[in-house]
Amino acid sequence: MSIQLSYGATTLTLRYLQAQPFGYEETETEQGLAAQRFVVSGLCAPAQWVTVCSIFDAWQAAKILEAPTIASRAVGATVSLTCSARGRSVTGLGCWVTGAPASETVGGWEKVNFTLVNAAQKLAVLLRQNEKGRLAGDAFLPAYGTITLGTTTLALLDQPEGFEDGPTLEPTSTGGFVARGPLVASEVRTVRGVTNSAGWTAVKAWFAATIAARPGATDFWPVGELGLERDQIVSGGAVVERYIVTVKLKRRAA
Repeated sequence: MSIQLSYGATTLTLRYLQAQPFGYEETETEQGLAAQRFVVSGLCAPAQWVTVCSIFDAWQAAKILEAPTIASRAVGATVSLTCSARGRSVTGLGCWVTGAPASETVGGWEKVNFTLVNAAQKLAVLLRQNEKGRLAGDAFLPAYGTITLGTTTLALLDQPEGFEDGPTLEPTSTGGFVARGPLVASEVRTVRGVTNSAGWTAVKAWFAATIAARPGATDFWPVGELGLERDQIVSGGAVVERYIVTVKLKRRAA
């Protein structure tokens, strides 16, 4: 059994492994979240131990300058691994170092230990773990349904229906109360819902056209501002940008 490591122009072959290196790094295995891991333990000459350290130092110096992996969603710097053992093999596999090199002197040899993980698989695990966490939280939220503004249907994030502009009660000198104001409230829909870029463009056009026309007696009409928030979520292993539209609609209750 042997392995070959390379980073940049530096290449190293370790021929005296003490155990087969193939295995898996468990994150949430019951959810399918596991990446291929390589636990390397073997004997090498002192000069080879120096080369192991050189490869790690060069990789670490590049990796530390990268953006956080979950933000960049990129594999970035990797150590190339070629290995064959017990019927399994990989060739030129991009790996991250998850266990830094360590050494113990054994006679004239160095016993080295370090751990690598399949970088592409580990990135996929991180993204899917993020998505599963969001989906698990969403599973306990009520289903608020949808609402259509013009030609755009928004997936609602909050309950929209309510009333306002009803009467107020004022105390009288005899200790009672008297109603002031209208005895018919306004029906409101406080909308907060999700769409995409094209949907946001259509909603803006709908808003401009709607407020330029006189509302009908039973029409919900925009009052106040049309707002937008943007965020990103992981969906299906890919990052998706969401457009969260906010607007308040009002009509006089029947």
